Amino acid sequence: MSGPNPNLQGKSFLWAFFLFVALFFTGAILGGFLGLSREWSAALVAAAGFIPMLTQAVTGYALDRSWRARFNREEHPARFRVMLLLSSIIAAMFTYAAYSVYIAAPKGDLASSVAW
Repeated sequence: MSGPNPNLQGKSFLWAFFLFVALFFTGAILGGFLGLSREWSAALVAAAGFIPMLTQAVTGYALDRSWRARFNREEHPARFRVMLLLSSIIAAMFTYAAYSVYIAAPKGDLASSVAW
């Protein structure tokens, strides 16, 4: 397996953040207005949670707070693994939330199943 591409170091992955926001917003907020089924809304919200983890796993660089590729898996393996672990936890939380709100919730109004 080859190492991460050195040309990616310091590059912005803000496009991935906007994809994350678009998937979450479409699934969580606009899903009902667009006529999406509960299953499709859940799938979009869950997919949004996987964007940070997939970006880091594919590029080989951990993203910092501004979604820039900072720490690669060869030079900073501990930081890379911690950030990948955090991204995996976020993905699991999004998946659980999507299941809880859209699939396991009663088939009534979605707004009543979300605790504000």
